[in-house]
Amino acid sequence: MGKRKMRFDPRKNYERKKYKTTELTVSIPTRLLPVPAHPTELVVSLPLAVYTSSTVPDTCCLHDRVMKSTQLPPGWTVTSIPSSHPSHSTSLAVCKMQICPSSSHGADVTFMLTVAHDFRWILCVGKRQINQEQCQLLDGVAASICCVDDMVKLLCALDSSKFCVGNADPKFMQLVPRHKGTFRDKSASRIVAYHDTEAFPQPTIRHSDCELVLSREKGDRCFVCDGYRSNLHSLASREASYTTPNRTSHANYRYLSTPEKIDRLHDLHHETRAYRLKVERLQAKLAS
Repeated sequence: MGKRKMRFDPRKNYERKKYKTTELTVSIPTRLLPVPAHPTELVVSLPLAVYTSSTVPDTCCLHDRVMKSTQLPPGWTVTSIPSSHPSHSTSLAVCKMQICPSSSHGADVTFMLTVAHDFRWILCVGKRQINQEQCQLLDGVAASICCVDDMVKLLCALDSSKFCVGNADPKFMQLVPRHKGTFRDKSASRIVAYHDTEAFPQPTIRHSDCELVLSREKGDRCFVCDGYRSNLHSLASREASYTTPNRTSHANYRYLSTPEKIDRLHDLHHETRAYRLKVERLQAKLAS
């Protein structure tokens, strides 16, 4: 008998490989997996420009980013103020003391920037609040501070500013007692200027719409204070004409000081008494 010849069947080989490569997938609950001894953290590094220019969700996040960015100009301090309203987040108070060595009363200027919970801000110089719409220095500053770059831009603008000196000329300051510290328009219905005793570097006459802070590239006073100088010159020249020794009794009472008004009143009483005696003598003469 001869040997039996083996034949290779491809179909059986395919079935054998099919069952051999089949894998059993078992799902294990995560609570049964061992906890690693040192859990890993995902650290994502972002460019600083993205970090400072991105909008924050609330003022608390803004405070954290300002403190971590290290871009705050020197001399400024940031404080978080808790809100009394439960639905409002905290407010931010950013302040700086500006030293004025030429100040006549030795006071320092306090810049106080307050950022509310809705990101709207208020800027005060001393006790005076700056009107953003009237101040040319703040033209390019956003109405809301929503990121670190907005705050840094505003603070840098204030660092490069100077104070409006107003109109502190001696002949103008002599008008203050007569007008009792306020200067009104022709209709006397609106105060257009006032005596600012807290001005820097010395007390001055300041327009009601004064910008308070200016760019260092401009002059010593703002546009409105400079424009009001012509009115003060007119008042000073009128005051000089009424303070001459040749002042007549026909001067208007509004241009008289308090002692001059008292003297005018005494003179009128004497004249009235003299006229009354004269009338009585004439009546007695006519009766006889």
